[in-house]
Amino acid sequence: MNYTLKLSPEQIKIILNAYQKYRLPLTNDYTIFRGKINSTTLTIYKTNVATFQGAKAFELYEYWANIFGIDIEKDEKNETKKMELLIPNLNLSLVGTDEVGTGDFFGAIVVSGVYVPKENILMLKKLGVKDSKKLSDEKIMEIAPRLVKIVDHSTLILNNQRYNKLIQSKFYNLNKIKAIMHNNVIINLTNKLTDKNFQFDNIIIDAFTTKDKYFNYLQSEEKVFENVEVIPKAEEKYIAVAAASIIARYLYIRHLQKLSTACKYKLIPGAGHEVDILAAKILSEQGIEFLSKIAKLNFKNLEKAYKILEKQ
Repeated sequence: MNYTLKLSPEQIKIILNAYQKYRLPLTNDYTIFRGKINSTTLTIYKTNVATFQGAKAFELYEYWANIFGIDIEKDEKNETKKMELLIPNLNLSLVGTDEVGTGDFFGAIVVSGVYVPKENILMLKKLGVKDSKKLSDEKIMEIAPRLVKIVDHSTLILNNQRYNKLIQSKFYNLNKIKAIMHNNVIINLTNKLTDKNFQFDNIIIDAFTTKDKYFNYLQSEEKVFENVEVIPKAEEKYIAVAAASIIARYLYIRHLQKLSTACKYKLIPGAGHEVDILAAKILSEQGIEFLSKIAKLNFKNLEKAYKILEKQ
């Protein structure tokens, strides 16, 4: 089980002085200390968060909480056990990938991959990490900047101009584009993890097609990472995929904001009627070439936008 404490720099110095002889080599750039105290692993992150993991983790956690006068919930132990029961795959270190923007007329397609070692799962859960579709954009903008500092991740962003060229070539459809992006994100991230000697148990892709079709889409690719699982609703089952969905959504929102500033229209996500109206306005004022730089032209929104103009 994992327990966490949010500490001040002064409190961290006290712990470091107490446990210097128990120090272990660091395994990433986000930690300032790792140590094995009896049967408990103590990790202190640059975010001033300390995690305690192991058979006697609660005793060590409780000891330092009492030393620093940090309140411990009476049912902390039971709540942590409940949390562990609610989180599947708690003992697996995983890479997860997810994409955002594929259902939005305006803006890019974003695919992100995240590595979550098993010892960090509960910490991310307590941070509020879950399927991005269950979080408001405001909450995502709050969580994501903290999340990107504590997880190894990789992202690819496909802008609208490139997307439209690929679709118009007729050699690509949306699922093939997504498969290629997921594959490249996985290759980029696993290369990083290999360089750091990090180990992972599996790679989980949030399913947008079947596993067989996923690999069919990648037949013409020079490099294909083959050891992956394609799982429906994976963002609800794996914290790594949920984290990837949050980072991808965060970067999509930021990209849409920058695109709005650049084109001087307040672009909106989604593909509803409001999008049709905005697309018609942009078509009327700027034309199709301008729209192709900020929107996905194979969406039905374009046809609906033309119909709106015809009625005016």
